[in-house]
Amino acid sequence: MNPPKQTRRQFLKQLGLTAISVAASKNIFSCAKPQKPNFVFILVDDLGWTDLGCFGSTFYETPNINHLASEGMRFTDAYAACPVCSPTRASIMAGKYPARMNTTDWFGAPQPETAKNHWTRNKPLLPAPYIEHLPLEEVTVAETLKQNGYATFFAGKWHLGREGFYPENRALILIKAAGSAAVLMAGENILHRMIIQDYRTDLRVNIYPIVLPVKPAGLLKLIKRNHFLLTCPYGNQGGSPGAAVREGDFKLIEFFEDNHIELYNLKDDIGERNNLANTNPKKVKEMLGKLHQWQKDVRAGMVTPNPDYEKI
Repeated sequence: MNPPKQTRRQFLKQLGLTAISVAASKNIFSCAKPQKPNFVFILVDDLGWTDLGCFGSTFYETPNINHLASEGMRFTDAYAACPVCSPTRASIMAGKYPARMNTTDWFGAPQPETAKNHWTRNKPLLPAPYIEHLPLEEVTVAETLKQNGYATFFAGKWHLGREGFYPENRALILIKAAGSAAVLMAGENILHRMIIQDYRTDLRVNIYPIVLPVKPAGLLKLIKRNHFLLTCPYGNQGGSPGAAVREGDFKLIEFFEDNHIELYNLKDDIGERNNLANTNPKKVKEMLGKLHQWQKDVRAGMVTPNPDYEKI
């Protein structure tokens, strides 16, 4: 007899409840016998940094996620590698900035030579050329997990390439999950906060180091390093080409259309409302220099002027 079919909503509800019950089980908090942890990573499409109740939302009701957060650890200062879908996903899978892999736009977006057929055709800039899939030569976190004795599971949106670049080509297979698991949740496009629930005291911040040995000194280096963000496309949600660098409390954003700069002290201005670029030119020069040097180091593809642009 075939089991009754579930609707998508029923499946997601059951998946969420299962994740919570697994994460809350007694043995997940037991350190009696050190062993490699199982874990679930949930990537949420278009999650705003205040869209969860545990991060201040009074509109969206997220009781199950709030429960995870109450028993786990919240990271209130994290970033996606790009405010665009595919580059972020590629970065998570490969553990590299999108600019290093030349995966700086959503896969299927226009190339410079095809932009004239796209809704962005009358924009001041043409997009940078990019690779339309996660390159097979990149070693993914799933492949690393498999090499370390794990079985892997993937479900949901992929968006990392067409046939030949599917999950099954990257060591991701469908399996029946069992046992205790740590639950990791992050936003895809505007990741500023992240929840991690884990029973281990040597918690890793990045996804890749979860499965690899990282000494405390190395972890501290990961946390304190500068964070570079590069986005070259016109986003389908109103974004414009630009780049950013985060250093300490400061975040600098360079907008490519008009070359204007924004500088914020996130310790005092988490909402990024007070632009300090004009009052702190020394900091602007310092951070902009580091950003431009990083772009050269990774050979980042850049936007170019659109010769067919017409001001309206």
